[in-house]
Amino acid sequence: MKKLKITKEQLEKIGITRCENGQFWKGDFKVSYSKIWCRHKYGNDKYYLAFSYYDADLYAKQMVEWKNGTRKNKPTGIRLMLVHRAVYAWFKGETPDNMDVCHRDDNVENNCIDNLKADTHGNNIRERKIQTGGRPKGLKEDK
Repeated sequence: MKKLKITKEQLEKIGITRCENGQFWKGDFKVSYSKIWCRHKYGNDKYYLAFSYYDADLYAKQMVEWKNGTRKNKPTGIRLMLVHRAVYAWFKGETPDNMDVCHRDDNVENNCIDNLKADTHGNNIRERKIQTGGRPKGLKEDK
């Protein structure tokens, strides 16, 4: 899955008004999250919290594909955004290239800004190895 660049302006454009302790708000209402499962190349499969939103540009693109016959499903314009990446973007700005947003304590439900950091994917895997006390499945030994 390609990582979309997220900025605070984009979050405000979709209606997000504030973020407190990893919870987003649209006006007086909390944004509801859902759990999505992710298959990792190394280690166990994990789940992350995500929320959905409507993207008018995506809908227009999907509509053109549907009318041309290159898309089988009806267009929806719905996108998913990972909560931890959105929280990082809200407080610290866009994630640098070739970096992931990682949880310090490896608890995917703890999306407070103090628990998030930008790091390389390799370092995130190595830290998970240290935290779990063993090598994640499929990770080769460093030389």
